[in-house]
Amino acid sequence: MTAVSAGPLHELVDLVEDELVGLVVCRDRAAAEPLVQDDPAVRLGVLSATIHPWHC
Repeated sequence: MTAVSAGPLHELVDLVEDELVGLVVCRDRAAAEPLVQDDPAVRLGVLSATIHPWHC
């Protein structure tokens, strides 16, 4: 995987992750899939799957 430089999307994903820390609906899934990816698109996909209960 290629490294993604910090940019507006990367910063937005960081902000969204920070804001959702206490609001995650699927806590078990979030714990099972830590957000350790550097690619903001991958991180957004994991966040999306994590906060929608029908993905649990």
